[in-house]
Amino acid sequence: MSLRSRLHRSWGELKHGKPGRRFQDRFERNRREGGRSMGKRVLKIVAAVALLLLGLVEVLFPGPAVLFIVAGGALLAGESKTIARLMDALEVRGRRIWRLARDHWRAASPGSRGAVVSLVAAMAAVSGFLVYRALAG
Repeated sequence: MSLRSRLHRSWGELKHGKPGRRFQDRFERNRREGGRSMGKRVLKIVAAVALLLLGLVEVLFPGPAVLFIVAGGALLAGESKTIARLMDALEVRGRRIWRLARDHWRAASPGSRGAVVSLVAAMAAVSGFLVYRALAG
């Protein structure tokens, strides 16, 4: 099976998994299937840690920090039951927070929404400027 098809299958399993169980189920599948060499496991863990570190650096700068952190966590969750449980718990909490934020957003007046969008845009502009200043010297 090619790398692309394995990634596609793995993503599909995560996507269609039950929230609050998907990472633990993936961990269990990995354990049942076995057949992976120690080298591949180590490489996966190194890649996961690199993604997590990149995500943490991205928190300081404008960028897709959450994507890197989630990707790194998902890779580690395939190797650690504890991380899998943590990722499942974070997913459930994240979904709850997302629903709450979405409901507040829908209930907000157009003026409030505009103020929030303006504030976020201003914060992004300031962050971008600070990164530019830091890199430009």
